[in-house]
Amino acid sequence: KAPTALSGLVTQPELRTLLVDKLGEFQVQQSDAFFRRVSVSSSSGLTLEDVVKVLTPFGDKDHLSPLSSAAGRAGLPTSPRGPGLASSSPLAPLHLTTESKLRHVYYPRTFELDTLCRDIISPRSLSAYRRPLSPHTMSPRTWDHARALQRATLTMDIRAVLQVIERQGQLDEHVEEMKALLPATTPLEAIFGTLDAGKNGYVSDRDLWNFAQRMGHLPFTSIFGLILEIQNGRAHDSSVIRGQLSLKEVGVLVHPRGTLEHELMDASVSDQEARSTQYIMRFTEPCPGCGMRIQRDADSSGCPSVTCPVCHKVFHCVTLMSDRDIGSNMSHDPTNTDHLFYAPLTNTECDALYRIIEASAASADEIEGLRKQLMLTHSSSLIADTFNAISGGRHYFTFVDLRRALFEYKSWSSERILQLVWHRYARNGDHVSLESFARQLQPVMGRA
Repeated sequence: KAPTALSGLVTQPELRTLLVDKLGEFQVQQSDAFFRRVSVSSSSGLTLEDVVKVLTPFGDKDHLSPLSSAAGRAGLPTSPRGPGLASSSPLAPLHLTTESKLRHVYYPRTFELDTLCRDIISPRSLSAYRRPLSPHTMSPRTWDHARALQRATLTMDIRAVLQVIERQGQLDEHVEEMKALLPATTPLEAIFGTLDAGKNGYVSDRDLWNFAQRMGHLPFTSIFGLILEIQNGRAHDSSVIRGQLSLKEVGVLVHPRGTLEHELMDASVSDQEARSTQYIMRFTEPCPGCGMRIQRDADSSGCPSVTCPVCHKVFHCVTLMSDRDIGSNMSHDPTNTDHLFYAPLTNTECDALYRIIEASAASADEIEGLRKQLMLTHSSSLIADTFNAISGGRHYFTFVDLRRALFEYKSWSSERILQLVWHRYARNGDHVSLESFARQLQPVMGRA
């Protein structure tokens, strides 16, 4: 900015207008302090000599004119870090909407100053900014200013993590919409049998990929990432095998979250338990009083009322369990559902199953990309810092804490997305630990 024509000086209000209002690089206090520091020749304003001295690098005794200095600066390539404390780059891919660009923070607790500040601050003062925050190495004023900068940058980092959490909920919501296309009457055993083409007792990543190739096209890496994502949410199950899906894991894949079928499949630790659960769900009814599963051993045409043996509540039950096939009048084992594994799926059911696999694989790919981006562009302590911010310093946080944190950091989500996020992190519990929190935010690929 050239000096005014009347006084030949750049006054303090003019400098404030340039640095604060137009460029937005300084605060008012910083602009005034800068003015007092460089106005050596005259206290009423900056002279041409003062401006030339500021723009001349340390060690360069050949003072340049303002025009040649400006031309030289215009020819320099723009620094990838840009002005301010740190570089600015969007965290999420195209699908993730952000209110403001997220900034990268470099730890441990160092602050990078822009080029202008580095030129006017002595090496000794500059080293104070580069040292880790400590009240023993900084003056009280510098300490307070550095702590304020740390809180601001940490807030932006926490917001980046919360945006990833919110995006996980959005992707889970899309997958749940695809699950609604599958008819509720489709037996899980028939779905498993269709995917397990070799009748090996498990669905391999190649089986899943072959089914996807018949219905459409999915990369093999996406199929493998989908299996890892399903197994990542089953930390309680020690029987998982990488690259394979068991019956219970296929149930978690296709059953909508929040339903009793999904909860029972998610809680099962073996396929035998999953099959027993399927039998109970198929041939019993819950008591409206205590929830105990009830079945009849006689026809309900005469008297549909039954009495719960636990709470003694009387209600209507029409679920008949018999050891006789009414259609053929042939005796059979009602608990044997092996024939369902060979039942073919209709074209509509196959199309709905493919849509679930396709949406789940795409969701797993994007979530894994967000996890890697967090780890590459932020501090390794960011997950723990975010957990402490949500929990308030406790060793766990609740659903209310998560809602408050998302609202406080301006990540407003629908109630449905909040419920899906909570289910992802807490499963069926009432709180989330640091281990469970980190498990959903750390990359799955390459994890031991």
